[in-house]
Amino acid sequence: MTSGSNARKQREEKVAALRAQVESKERRRRISIVLSAVAAVLVVVLGIAFLIQYQTAKSAVAIPAGGTPRNLSSNGLLVGSASAKVTVTLYEDFYCPICKQFESANRTALAQYVADGKVKLIYHPVAILDRSTPDGSAYSTRAANITAAVYTADPTKFQKFHDLLFDNQPEENKTFLSDTELLGFAVKAGVNKDAISAAVKNQQFKNWVTAGTDQASKDGLPGTPWVKINGKVFDWSTGNFTAAIDKALAG
Repeated sequence: MTSGSNARKQREEKVAALRAQVESKERRRRISIVLSAVAAVLVVVLGIAFLIQYQTAKSAVAIPAGGTPRNLSSNGLLVGSASAKVTVTLYEDFYCPICKQFESANRTALAQYVADGKVKLIYHPVAILDRSTPDGSAYSTRAANITAAVYTADPTKFQKFHDLLFDNQPEENKTFLSDTELLGFAVKAGVNKDAISAAVKNQQFKNWVTAGTDQASKDGLPGTPWVKINGKVFDWSTGNFTAAIDKALAG
């Protein structure tokens, strides 16, 4: 083999070695980029997971210890502006079919008064029909309890949940809704299930419901719905409800 051939072979080997070195370096660079991208994605995923866990944990402790709902007004659940001129106070049992009739007849008008800032509603969920619930499930108390839990967790979701309960009211003396079904309606209303599950399971606001029912009876509760306009009892079954509200607004 000539010296020229040897020199050419050495150059080719050197070029091949350099090419291999470059390719190896490029492979390491690509691997490093991929690993960096994967690490970045993991950081984002873990960050989101942490945030979700944090928010869930935060929501899960939204309801404080104790048996009294938050943000009460006259020991009731306020809907609307606290400064509204007219106060409509409503005592309702979620198992009461006549309460459902009242809601069906007046819900739209009341919602408009509230939206206009003219009327505020104060709901007092009472439990006078537990004895009518089959199997001793105390539906009236359970429904009022979860209503208090929903209001405490997020007052802005209360009205929708309240309306869902009446829209899906079980037939008196025949059927009832389980706690799981009640929680399902709360979720449908936009409430974080984890925020109220314990309060529902433990009936955290049962004593508040019972005390409110007893006080209403002492105050003369004749049955439900019991309606007051600016503190005065109004017989909605015989009077013109919206006319009475308009009169109070004009006064």
